[in-house]
Amino acid sequence: MRSQPKKLKIYYVGPVVHGSLSAQRAMIMKRLGHSVTIQNIAIRVGQNKNQLKNRLLAKLKLAQHRKKLNAQIISAIKNDNFNILWVDKGLDILPSTLHEVRLNNPNVKIVNFNPDNPFGSKATGWKNHINSIPYFNIVFVPRDRNIAEYKEHNAQHVSRFYWGYTPEIHMPLYISSELKNRIGGSVGFIGSYEKQRFDYLLYAAQNGIRIRVWGGGWSKYRLKSKNLIIENRELWGGYFTKGINSFDVNLCFLNKANFDTFNTRCVVIPACRSVMLCERTKDTTKYFKDNSEAMLFDSKDEFLSKLQYLTQNHAARDNMKNNAYNRCQKDKYSNYHLIINLLNQVNKN
Repeated sequence: MRSQPKKLKIYYVGPVVHGSLSAQRAMIMKRLGHSVTIQNIAIRVGQNKNQLKNRLLAKLKLAQHRKKLNAQIISAIKNDNFNILWVDKGLDILPSTLHEVRLNNPNVKIVNFNPDNPFGSKATGWKNHINSIPYFNIVFVPRDRNIAEYKEHNAQHVSRFYWGYTPEIHMPLYISSELKNRIGGSVGFIGSYEKQRFDYLLYAAQNGIRIRVWGGGWSKYRLKSKNLIIENRELWGGYFTKGINSFDVNLCFLNKANFDTFNTRCVVIPACRSVMLCERTKDTTKYFKDNSEAMLFDSKDEFLSKLQYLTQNHAARDNMKNNAYNRCQKDKYSNYHLIINLLNQVNKN
């Protein structure tokens, strides 16, 4: 494992809820021996039958939450000697807060880790974040195009990261036949609705491939094909990993609105020693050998033909998932190596 930076005192601001990627990053920092104080920015708004009341309640609660959150950050950095203020995404953190943090503690490194794309085609609610960009010592982003976009908004330093897996969570599991029948099957996709995803899934289903889909936003598409089983529910927590382990073939689609070329599933599925059929990009080709460690596609016909091959060839699936799992270990795709690399960059910046 790459050498770690010295033990750091980190004030970690993010949506640290059970099962979240943010919670995994905070946990890993602690397990690497750093002192981590967590400020959870997740907010829950109660539901009311009246939609107008819902919106007003959400707006009021968000305003109160934002005011309290920013005051807590200022107070924490002022009253303690933190090395790093780490912000996961942080839409509700104000530029004035980061300005005051810098005045109160000029030595603290202000870091932003942003898994999303504030410059994407459907990006909304990013005003505070974009205005805060000049205050971050370094911004970590998961796509190449964001580097130039952040620099255009006066970022001090921008660095690309690649998604990893968390070994304690994403691992091969024994799956009983009862559980496989309940949540798995031959071919599965775990993720939210997007039109391109539906078009590909329906095309395969109409050509005889039986596919089970978990995730939100699919309710309108439940009866489009007898071979397309739409659960329209999420697989939360440990059931996400169990779900991956419950399918013979896992499908991986990228977020087009975010212009993604790589996502968490690209590495989590192989880390579970499971077979992955994924969109072909420069990044997925770099991480896994096509037809050996994963199968990649960039057209409907290739998608269908590779699905047909995989569903009919048990030995090929076994070889592929073992090769992919070994690649994850050999090339150190875990989040432990990712976090060590990012903190080393913060130290050098």
